[in-house]
Amino acid sequence: MEVTRVIVIQLKPTKEQKIILRHLTYSASKLWNVANYNIKQGNIKPKELKPTLKENFWYKNLHSQYYYTKIADLKVDMLGLATKDAMQRAEQIAKNTGIKIGKLKSAKMGVFQITAPYSTEVSDYGIFDTMSINKEITAVVNCEFEIKD
Repeated sequence: MEVTRVIVIQLKPTKEQKIILRHLTYSASKLWNVANYNIKQGNIKPKELKPTLKENFWYKNLHSQYYYTKIADLKVDMLGLATKDAMQRAEQIAKNTGIKIGKLKSAKMGVFQITAPYSTEVSDYGIFDTMSINKEITAVVNCEFEIKD
């Protein structure tokens, strides 16, 4: 007969402790992924893993990754603001040529560029920066307006 003992502990960490736990969880996940990759590539044997990790701290040089997980909450508002901005720009261009802008004929959602602040990086597939903690999010909308006579 095998008896398994289960102990359930409910933790209520402070905000600071949650931040530390997130970093530790990420570090453990990063270490697991690198170790697993090296085993699969045949660079290291499973039984050599623990001594190798103790001797070499090569995994500490890996870059941390930072994700913004609530982008979906912002998308609709950002697309609305981008469309409004597109109309203002079109009106300014038309004003300088003596033309007036009419109704919106069509609008297409483009990519979202999630970059480090002040980055000049752009891509037609979009960018999802994970290297910087702070992010700038740019929504791209292609709008076509009627021209009034």
